[in-house]
Amino acid sequence: MLWISEPTTDLLRRLRVLPAKDGPLTILRPKGMLMLEGAKPHTAHPLLVYAELLSRPSERGAEAAEEIRAKYLKYLESAK
Repeated sequence: MLWISEPTTDLLRRLRVLPAKDGPLTILRPKGMLMLEGAKPHTAHPLLVYAELLSRPSERGAEAAEEIRAKYLKYLESAK
């Protein structure tokens, strides 16, 4: 999944995107810029990353989500 505020017609070529066997590349346009204001410039908001990790359950994803919650989203109760 890729979030791009202003996708262009040559985006896939510029990114040198190759076909994947495990599924399609989904390109989404954010509804607002707040979700793109992450902990560092040009990164997604930690809450968005946390939600993405939890949307596809896996042990590794759950561990990564917990690390993000503990470091950036201290106001959320633990997902455990």
